[in-house]
Amino acid sequence: MNPETALLPCGTVVGEKYRIESPLGQGGMGAVYLAENLAIGRRVAIKVLLPRFAADPEVLVRFRNEARAASAIHHPGIVEMLDMGQTASGETFLVMEHLPGESLGVRLRRSGRMDLATAAWLIAQLLDAIAAAHEQGIVHRDLKPDNVCLVEGPRAAIKVLDFGVSKFHDQREASVTNTSTVLGTPAYMSPEQARSAKRAGPAADLYAVGAILYEALAGSPAFEGKSHNEIIARVLTQPHRPLRILRADIPESVARFVDTLLSKAPEDRPASAREANALLSRALLEASRAAGSSPSARPSATPRLRRLGWVLGGLVLGGAVTASLVLQRASPALVFQDVDASAEQPPAPTPAPPTAAALPASDLADAASNSGTPEPAALVQVRLVADLVWARFTEDDEHHRP
Repeated sequence: MNPETALLPCGTVVGEKYRIESPLGQGGMGAVYLAENLAIGRRVAIKVLLPRFAADPEVLVRFRNEARAASAIHHPGIVEMLDMGQTASGETFLVMEHLPGESLGVRLRRSGRMDLATAAWLIAQLLDAIAAAHEQGIVHRDLKPDNVCLVEGPRAAIKVLDFGVSKFHDQREASVTNTSTVLGTPAYMSPEQARSAKRAGPAADLYAVGAILYEALAGSPAFEGKSHNEIIARVLTQPHRPLRILRADIPESVARFVDTLLSKAPEDRPASAREANALLSRALLEASRAAGSSPSARPSATPRLRRLGWVLGGLVLGGAVTASLVLQRASPALVFQDVDASAEQPPAPTPAPPTAAALPASDLADAASNSGTPEPAALVQVRLVADLVWARFTEDDEHHRP
């Protein structure tokens, strides 16, 4: 960590009840520490504004905006904001839940591209969280892999972080930034946001989700360049590289879904995050049907995969009730694991729930299926459809290998 951030040595108590345990890292505006709430014994994360920004009114507004935005959204996919205050020397700090795990950005930089099932499951969760934010009138404006946490633990879920440049629909833009200022990260920034932060509405967040999904599947961003200005110029003037050129095993319907999210014009993107999630389900279901009707599919795969297809049809027709039954009865082996469709497998002993840090990319959501926590029907549907699609495409690929 930068020496500047050593303003809170271990053992320092801030806000009269938060004892600093260790530094966790540093962002653009603040240093983050692991701390303990001495009143209740809970570990928390504390983000302290760096001293060089203490007198910058615009940065102070953004810092407070982060607390206000995150605390206004009550959703399991949004980081929980707990408190705000000042240190004895006057630095502003935020207190939020401590999230053991790693960011999606770290995962992608370490492991490269993801399989379709894992990526679809993460994006479905992300869209569900962003839908909750939009319904509270909040636009994030800086969605990117580094702002999506893969939370370690039996739930193996995601959390959206860093609402520092978010915008409330009822907020006067001048109170956050000059209207001509560009906010966000160029590789995930929509064309309208690249022109002006004032133009970034909910559709800009959907574009960013598309950019995240593209990178998760392709292993590289949709737009790259040697500088921020070069990336922005490409975002504004050039089409993104077709996903299937980089990843031929991605179904056409999924590639079209990504293209829709990355549309240059906001009106050409889905009307809402919930609509985007529905479109993702349809794209995966279309891909599963196409894969199932392929003449190259192995006959031995048909019975088991057909049963999965019936499950998916029930989800589409039956909604939340059917989804909850599927969660209770579906075998964990059908969720984000390679399916050997040539033979039924004997039941295996139930292992201890893995953590997100220990899970391979293809197993990120496995623990979630056994956690007992109800999930929206749309998320259950996406998970099962994605697994079916990937099982079929994987089998087809193996069938053609020499």
